[in-house]
Amino acid sequence: MDKFRPTDSVADIAYQILKEKKTALNYRELIDTVLDVLGAPKENRTREMARAHTEINLDSRFVHVGQGNWALKEWQPKGGSRVIRPDPPVKKPAYRLWDQDSDEAEPQEIDEDYDSEWDGESDDS
Repeated sequence: MDKFRPTDSVADIAYQILKEKKTALNYRELIDTVLDVLGAPKENRTREMARAHTEINLDSRFVHVGQGNWALKEWQPKGGSRVIRPDPPVKKPAYRLWDQDSDEAEPQEIDEDYDSEWDGESDDS
């Protein structure tokens, strides 16, 4: 890492760390590294972590890219808001409207006509 100056802020140090790593980092990893550079004691870092997180959040050089990850705004494509994430997001299984064990290959149609007693009306008007 570049040599840090004693006058560097938390945000300046975080910027240098991300610049060197060249990838988005989880906020805990990023802030722990910043606090290590600053020489903060390992135990009971809650207050320092909150302060560091606030500084990074308020600094326009950083962008939150989801899943607790922070990246440098300069990495975003011009005119866009997407940043390449360090790991692809986990895909959730698709919700299916049909029974996977049945022989039917197509999803079943949803019946639009429902029993009117469910909405408090009756057909006996």
